[in-house]
Amino acid sequence: KTFAPEVVQVFNESNFYQTFFDDLRNAKALVVLQSPFITHKRWTQLSSDFRSCVDRHVCICVFVQDQGDSAEFQNCLLHLRNAGVHVNVRHSIHEKVAVIDERVLWDGSLNILSHRNTCERMSRIVSREMARNAVVDHGLNQCDTCVARRGRPAVASDIATTNEQIELIGRLIQRRRLDLRMTQRQLAIRAGVSQQTISDLES
Repeated sequence: KTFAPEVVQVFNESNFYQTFFDDLRNAKALVVLQSPFITHKRWTQLSSDFRSCVDRHVCICVFVQDQGDSAEFQNCLLHLRNAGVHVNVRHSIHEKVAVIDERVLWDGSLNILSHRNTCERMSRIVSREMARNAVVDHGLNQCDTCVARRGRPAVASDIATTNEQIELIGRLIQRRRLDLRMTQRQLAIRAGVSQQTISDLES
């Protein structure tokens, strides 16, 4: 099945990062990034925006290729983890992909975490379907940290905290919807979910 994206833009190595930084700064919940290689210099340029995401409770899952015992590689992994990034080391990966909030898909030839001075191309595609498909196709929904957390048995305190969070989210959604003078049906259409989902969240 083919999906029609809302927006497609093509960037090169000279104008990619500014728009990518804007996407990071606007991220609300999840950033998934596969960049086979990573260098200290490039991580230094990205670190403040990554930390800002983590501070806003945006989950960042990074997938990189195993580069063995290289001191620079191991140091970069340490910095990523210290910044609160979920680090996943894989073997024999090549594709360069980033997905922001399951809606914006970056896809092309540029290694986001290591690019230096080569000529590259990256496409920015706004499409929930294409973004979600990319996550699944590349196995980016198998973050080791996220999977481990989902697999941990729940305890009573977790359940209580989760229920409180869901109630707060429901109240915030309802308040914002009413501020915008939208019906539940209108919000459901905009969000791509059923009206019953909105009703359940709000109640």
